[in-house]
Amino acid sequence: MISKKKRLNRATFAEIIKKSKKIEGKVFSYRLHFLKNGLKHRFSVVVSSKVSSKAVIRNKIRRQIYEILEKMTFSKGVAIVVYVKKEALGLDYMAINKEISNNLSNI
Repeated sequence: MISKKKRLNRATFAEIIKKSKKIEGKVFSYRLHFLKNGLKHRFSVVVSSKVSSKAVIRNKIRRQIYEILEKMTFSKGVAIVVYVKKEALGLDYMAINKEISNNLSNI
């Protein structure tokens, strides 16, 4: 699991949803917000119960995405909210990694 320092709190989450840039992918949609200089990257992953009714599956997807985001390098401080679509259910770790890398590589 990702440390609390790298997760978004509720107040920041709501602010980012209002001011962010949206990127749509096949499996995920993203909200990006560039942070002020000196601030570290912050992430949040939203996996709805519409994706899967089983919490074990939702948590597995969430953990995989957090791990991928933590390993990525970004040129600026960025806050990212990842919304998982139902199409992510059949994907393995490598496919999720490829999808996220393709969509967020130009940041």
